[in-house]
Amino acid sequence: MSPADITSSPAAADHARLVARNARLRRDNQQLRQHLQLAIASIQRLTLEARQLRTQLEAATNVTRIGTGSPHIGPDAGRTVGKWARKERTLPPLCTARGV
Repeated sequence: MSPADITSSPAAADHARLVARNARLRRDNQQLRQHLQLAIASIQRLTLEARQLRTQLEAATNVTRIGTGSPHIGPDAGRTVGKWARKERTLPPLCTARGV
């Protein structure tokens, strides 16, 4: 078998295709990783910007933020709000006696 026969064999052609495909997949993977890092950085920047804008809006309108989660979790944990905090130390009920 001559060297020309080895490089033109079906196995060599399959191997060359696999090597080329592997190289393309590695490039694609690297590009996707870069896009992911850019997306993460954008989300982090937008999160910080939204928090800053919310704080500025609350300060400009003299509004106190009420936590959206559990009263025992998060930055507002244990914090009471507005005139109810000074009087009763609890917030008023959010529904009527009819259960609405």
